Amino acid sequence: MANWFYYINDRKYGPVHSNFLQKLATSGAITPHTIVESELGLRTYAKNVESLEFPSDDRIPESPSVLQNPPYRKREVPVSSYAPPSPITNNMFCQRCGAQVIGNFCAQCGSPTGLNHPPIPADPSLNRHKEVNIPSSLAWCIFTTIFCCPIFGIIAIIYTIQTNSKIASGAFPEAQKSANLAHFWAQLAFYTPFILILISIFATIFSS
Repeated sequence: MANWFYYINDRKYGPVHSNFLQKLATSGAITPHTIVESELGLRTYAKNVESLEFPSDDRIPESPSVLQNPPYRKREVPVSSYAPPSPITNNMFCQRCGAQVIGNFCAQCGSPTGLNHPPIPADPSLNRHKEVNIPSSLAWCIFTTIFCCPIFGIIAIIYTIQTNSKIASGAFPEAQKSANLAHFWAQLAFYTPFILILISIFATIFSS
């Protein structure tokens, strides 16, 4: 699947997959005249990408020769209708020309702020948690419970069950801690009979 970069207000975003680029086009976050760039470094307007579909088609040049905003005619804004700039301007971009909006009108083309972009959603494929391979020691814990030390073995089994539940919920750091504790208690259960045997041997020697 191809990866794409896109430009908003002369700022480069990406890379994103083609299906996520289609979501941006459907939501209005990018327009047909938004500059996009392929993995090979080829830049063009978003309308020229065959796989993209937009809610409405705007008239734009077929292939841009210079990376700049389309030559829309600026609309004169009456002084009486101009409002002071809004203190909150983050993520506010004009849907018509892509420039950042300051106040109630676009400073680039004069469009009202009713044509602002919706917030650009985050690409889930870029922020996905990387799964950690945490081996299960349930069989080893059961063995030590039956043949070595039942008390410590049961504790190890409990931590192993917690490890599996935390892996299923995506809490990988906590799952790793529970796996380490399960391994510790299983090892302790395994060596406990040998320790008791050695203690009894030394006790017999010194008592005699």
